[in-house]
Amino acid sequence: MSRMAAAFERHPMTGGVGRVRRDSASDYSTLRLRVFGVDRVPLPKSLALSKADEALNRSAKLVLPA
Repeated sequence: MSRMAAAFERHPMTGGVGRVRRDSASDYSTLRLRVFGVDRVPLPKSLALSKADEALNRSAKLVLPA
């Protein structure tokens, strides 16, 4: 296996013998259009915290690792 990796000029611990094609967002645009009727949608705005959560965040003490 390591000789084959050396022959292909790849690191022997790359995790496999063949190349892998990674997908991207553009690969699924037609599927999103067909299923949902839209291609891209903006992210929703963050919701405001409740008063209890704000109080909890103010009282929390962060402990940094030594």
